[in-house]
Amino acid sequence: MAITTCTVSGTIKDPSATAIVGATVRAYIPQGFFHADGTYIAAYEVTTTTDANGAWSLVLMETTSITKTITITFDYAGNSTSNIHKRKDFTIVVPATTTATFSSIATEAT
Repeated sequence: MAITTCTVSGTIKDPSATAIVGATVRAYIPQGFFHADGTYIAAYEVTTTTDANGAWSLVLMETTSITKTITITFDYAGNSTSNIHKRKDFTIVVPATTTATFSSIATEAT
């Protein structure tokens, strides 16, 4: 079975619509598994950080056909004076498309 990929992208901003720079975005499947056709799909993780505009992009395994979800974690640590640390996990099914914005697939979360 050939696994296809999809580039998933988005932007992280604070409540005042200011871009969050340097936030970690991590996507993973925590455990390997055997697909129904016998193909072993290993656990994996990919990570990136947001740029000066709060934008991020990850190439992820398309999961629609394998009936698995990918967890995307947004992790932001503030500066040393604010001691702010925020983390939010989303479990999504990655579509079989070339690109998708996170906001368009987050509504498909299970």
